[in-house]
Amino acid sequence: MFGITKEYISRKQDVSKKNFAAIFILLFNTLSWYYMVWEVLFRNYENVTLMWIGFDVLTVISMIFAVIFLRKSDTSKFLFCWICFGVFSSLLFMLFKDYAVYTPLISSLLGISVGLGVPYSLSAFANLIDIKNRGLAAGIILLLTMIVIPLTVIIMTSKFFGDSTDFLLLAVWRGGGLTIFIFKPKLETQEKKSTFKSVLQDRSFVLYCIPWLMFLFVNQFESMLLKPFFESHFGQPTPKIGPIVGALFSLIGGFFADTTGRRRVVIYGFASLGFAYAILSFSPEWLVSWYFFFLMNGAAWGIIFACFTLILWGDLSQNGDKEKYYTIGNMPFFLTDLLRLPSFPFAYLPPTTSFSLASLFLFVAVLPLMFAPETLPEKKLRERELKKYIEKAKKIKEKYV
Repeated sequence: MFGITKEYISRKQDVSKKNFAAIFILLFNTLSWYYMVWEVLFRNYENVTLMWIGFDVLTVISMIFAVIFLRKSDTSKFLFCWICFGVFSSLLFMLFKDYAVYTPLISSLLGISVGLGVPYSLSAFANLIDIKNRGLAAGIILLLTMIVIPLTVIIMTSKFFGDSTDFLLLAVWRGGGLTIFIFKPKLETQEKKSTFKSVLQDRSFVLYCIPWLMFLFVNQFESMLLKPFFESHFGQPTPKIGPIVGALFSLIGGFFADTTGRRRVVIYGFASLGFAYAILSFSPEWLVSWYFFFLMNGAAWGIIFACFTLILWGDLSQNGDKEKYYTIGNMPFFLTDLLRLPSFPFAYLPPTTSFSLASLFLFVAVLPLMFAPETLPEKKLRERELKKYIEKAKKIKEKYV
């Protein structure tokens, strides 16, 4: 893994070490802080429904607000203020953590702390990383993030940390994101005249967004059924192998997204998860089928999450407004959390029926991808193929000459 990372950042003609270090710190810090916030909120407050609504809705609203009203601001100064706002929000909650009446305020303020800078941090990734290296870069960032998140959760749930210390740790961790400015990256926003309407009218964007929506819908729907069904039938806790497998396959998927193309990798991710749900629907009482499912689910999550959150929207916005593409493309990730609310009647479907429906939805989701264009330029693919051919020719020459 570290060999791949070293090889990657040494390609000076494609991406400078400073740029990669800067974007790595920015996204690593933001993603890990986001999941740490969830851990703290769920562990300190009982009204989870209010937390979901306040956090997710305000995250999306603040993303839209930032893209519309903060476009002319200096990107570097804005990201600096955004990170500081996250530090301030974390410290502020230490004063109100014992008052349940402030629960909606706390979750909403944290949602704003996350959402304001998401479009600009993701567009910075697309601006600083060349299109032919985005897959591997995204894989490296997500791999290390997914490794660190469980470690931080273990530390935060240990006996050495109390509730107040949780928020202090959040503030310190978020403040660590300010180290991005040591590398002085060029974070200027590229002025484009795209609108939200023009993004939604982009045929390529729609063809990729529909499968992404269906995947998130299936994931949220099934997450309410998988754990209770497994634990009630087998009398053991759900295996925690998904995040580990997902971390590994985010790197593998990112690598192949740069070498074989994004579309092919995404199709493999959807098809493999659909097949896993099909196996589960036929043999839900067989323990082996469940472990096969957990492995395939983790692999698919790693591939699909890397492609849809970091890679594809930046590829599709080469001639458009990256902030708007990333905003609309990632809005479903936050809003589909609301499907977990108990008022949704489909949560009461029989588990075996839901597994079959999930398999069907995922296979149907592949259809739009069949008509979607490859976002990695054909020239880049041909360059890689030519490079491989030249390397093989050199090895043959060295062997026989």
